[in-house]
Parts: sequence; C-alpha cells; structure tokens
Amino acid sequence: YHRRFYPDDVDGTVPYVAPISFAAPDERYTAFVDAIGPASCRTALRDLAVDMLQNRRAMIESRAGAQPGHAYNRIALGPAVEVSIASLEWAFWQYYGVDYCGDIPAVTANDADVFAFLDEVAPIGDSDDEQVAAFEAYYYQAYAQLGYPADNATYLDAFTIYSDADYDGALPTPAPPSYDAAAMTDIDTWVRTEGHRLLFIYGEFDPWSGGQYTLGNASDSLLLVQPEGSHGSRINRLDDADREAAFAKLAAWTGVTPLPPVVEKPTARETVRRVPPALIRLLAKRR
Repeated sequence: YHRRFYPDDVDGTVPYVAPISFAAPDERYTAFVDAIGPASCRTALRDLAVDMLQNRRAMIESRAGAQPGHAYNRIALGPAVEVSIASLEWAFWQYYGVDYCGDIPAVTANDADVFAFLDEVAPIGDSDDEQVAAFEAYYYQAYAQLGYPADNATYLDAFTIYSDADYDGALPTPAPPSYDAAAMTDIDTWVRTEGHRLLFIYGEFDPWSGGQYTLGNASDSLLLVQPEGSHGSRINRLDDADREAAFAKLAAWTGVTPLPPVVEKPTARETVRRVPPALIRLLAKRR
C-alpha cells in the first residue's frame, strides 16, 4: 500500500503472505480452502468440529470459563466458544499445516485432548475483550475497505446456535460500515499496471492465499509459493530454484549479495499474533 503512493521510497518490496480481497464477503476463498491439503486431513478437522458443536459444547464452555485472565463482555463466552470451533479448520491451515495432521484428535478422543487441541489451534481466549479491542480497527476496516473471506464452514450450519448479532460487540461502532471496493481495486490496478520490484511470497496451504495478488504487467517482479506452506511461509523455505530466484532479485535491487540463511523447515508450532476467530465469524457469516 505504501508503494502505491510512494513507489520510489524503497528499492523493492517483499510482501509475505499478503491477500487482497474484493468483496465483503469475497467468495474466492471458499473453493480454495475446500481444496487445501490432503482430503483425509480436511475430513478429520471437519468431523472434529462437528463433534465439538454437537456433543461437547457444554464441556468446552465449562473449561474455557474456568481459564483465568479472560473477560467475555463484548462477545459472550458461548459465542466465543462457537466461533473458535467454527474457525478451527481455517486456523489449523493458517498457523499449523499439513505437518500436524497427525495431531488432530479423533472424535473418540477424551475431552481433555479435544479441548487442548481446540485451545491451542483456535483459542477461545482470542475472542476475549482484550483481543477483540486490539483488532477492532481492523474489523471496521475489513467491512469498509479491505474486504474479507467468505465463510467456508457451511458444514457446521446445522449445529450453530448464535447469530450475527452475538458478534456485533467486536465492532467499535453500533453498526458495520458499508463496503467500498475502490481502495482495493486501486491497489490491484497499480500492481498489475505499474507495479515494479515486487516479490510476493505465499504458502500453498495458507487459506489467505485464496486472495493472492496477480502480477499482471508488473515489471521486475516475482510471485513465489512455498510448497505446502502456511501463513508462516518464508523465502528460506521455498524450493531451491525459487529461493535462488528470490535472492537474485534482492541482490539485483540492492547491489548487495544476500547471505542466504540455513534452509529450515518449521519443526515446532510457531507463535504468531492471531487475528481473533470472531473476525471470521463476524465478517464471513454476515451477508
């Protein structure tokens, strides 16, 4: 966005896992998420989410309510639990990925293991007052300009009990603003027609890659995808040829030969600042 208005401020730009949405909601994400990863992994996630809503809701609410340090005034505990379950599949692919498919509990697992998995992958506390307040400006801007993904968890519709109104407390205003696509259309047009020295990095299995940019006629630019990558995709995790191409661009743009880091693969769950799952529910469920 900065380059759109100040294109010569830097030698080049490397946007990591950057989506662009064109609607509120943007339906492009739905088919993308439906095809992420092995079918067996998707099925395991969805079966577990159904089981949580259908059979374990009271247990999860009880355990979440006993966790210290959380207040649920803007979004009540019940809706907070439901939205965490509804966002489980998205959160799993965004923050964890295919290497952790074996960690998904079976529907026959005990309550402790099921709750621990949910609270690690899509924590209920991410919808508490503190977290929602930290992201309320983003909620508003997603409605007004940024757009947001369409809901793909329609397989849970028969088991949800809360409505859009139960999530309105996540907004800083009484009602959501109307969506204006002009800003995102402008950025997209600039990238396609005037973009220069852009190096986009995406993850193959990151749900946000359903909204990746299109280079079009952008000059001296690349769009590279980390195979099976999540939202934590990085240059040093690209395939060899793509990684070399990325470092060649950086060297050409800066006049400095980068020192490539040791090639690494994520070996543990990475701690990242999460967008509260209420965003997915609040935004994507509203039509």
